[in-house]
Amino acid sequence: KLSAEYRTSMIEHAALEPRSALVQPINGTYHIYSGHQMGAYLIEFIAKELNVPEDLVAYHPHQIGGSFGDKIYADQIVLAAKASQALNLPVKVIMTREDQFNLGHPRSISLHRLEAQLSEVDGLSPADRILEIKHDLIAAPIFEDSWTTTGLSFPGIDEAEASERSVEVPVASVSGSDHWYDIKAMRVSFIAHELMQQVIPTGSVRSVGNYFSIFAIESFIDELASRLATDPLSLRLSLLRGHGRNAGPSIPPGADANMPGASAYISAGGNIRLANVLKIAAGLANYRSPLVGADVGQGLAIAAAEGRHNPSFSACVADVAISTGGFLAVKKLTVCADVGVVVNPDGAKAQIESSLLWGLSSALYEAATLEQGRIKETNFDKYKWQKNSDLPQLDIHIVSNGLVPSGIGENTMSLVAPAICNAIASLTGRRLKSLPLTRHLPLV
Repeated sequence: KLSAEYRTSMIEHAALEPRSALVQPINGTYHIYSGHQMGAYLIEFIAKELNVPEDLVAYHPHQIGGSFGDKIYADQIVLAAKASQALNLPVKVIMTREDQFNLGHPRSISLHRLEAQLSEVDGLSPADRILEIKHDLIAAPIFEDSWTTTGLSFPGIDEAEASERSVEVPVASVSGSDHWYDIKAMRVSFIAHELMQQVIPTGSVRSVGNYFSIFAIESFIDELASRLATDPLSLRLSLLRGHGRNAGPSIPPGADANMPGASAYISAGGNIRLANVLKIAAGLANYRSPLVGADVGQGLAIAAAEGRHNPSFSACVADVAISTGGFLAVKKLTVCADVGVVVNPDGAKAQIESSLLWGLSSALYEAATLEQGRIKETNFDKYKWQKNSDLPQLDIHIVSNGLVPSGIGENTMSLVAPAICNAIASLTGRRLKSLPLTRHLPLV
């Protein structure tokens, strides 16, 4: 048996610009000027808040600024709309930086307990020795009233259809836990951290639950490889053989991207596509070659974020070094991503670059902590993130092995932390199991 625990901290959206909104009443219609990710939903929501028909709310979207999940919410828009209705005047609300951090809907803290039952029978391959894996995931229930999925039960590894359905679970909290490895028996249990959601309402930060789930799963796969005395690359490839539902949907003869319902085949090829990008990334990174150097550790991670409904199959190899003082230097990230069909190659590469850098910042530095019921880090003097002065080389390769385009804005962010931790373990023998990593430094 092998068991391990992994933990992650709260992470803020930390957009450079605090959220703002202007609401102006004109002839009985409330005109909203602000940035928001879901315009149609916003009109419906504000109409309910003001108790007016939806045709008396007009939204003028401002495509400026970032947030990557924070602008799903409308705190400042509600305040401006309520005040505008009460005063019958135009009202503009600009959050202070401090309020932005405390109302920023951070990513939840998480705790993961993974346990694998291993066979001791001689002559079995490392993959066949893994009998079952249990994954207990504790995090705040994000969007539990509006974005849920039904838990599924499959009778065996080769079965493509579920035999039972369980309770509803929040998608944003469990995304990534339904991974693509061919494990004989796998059970994921989500335990909702309700108190967390009550104290600091959490939300969807870029890559949502994939960030913490993939960190735990990919770290555990490396720990399994160590226990089974096999290479992490070899173990992963042996668990990516297209069994059952992990093969993805079957494509009808003559299928193409223009046929009706083509989006249903977005995950066609399944974990075979994951195996292919892993081979490409490992080869391009010269994985485990003596030419890399004895002072550089290399670590792997794979994922198919955002989930089975919209996967981009990706792999990352991290090259890291440790200074004589025990500090970490990430030298290079080699990434291969299969995003289905590439529409805009430059745009796709830019999305992956930003995703990797955000993942690097989150893995190394970012953490929001509670102090007397409020966020302690309320500005950029205390909330730390990655600086442009110390960035690794990014070697990005995109392949188009799918029938239709898939999501690309978040798929590689979740790979960075486990790849770095696996590289550190390869180099030093020390396994770091909580994020951010700066809390563990210097390594002594």
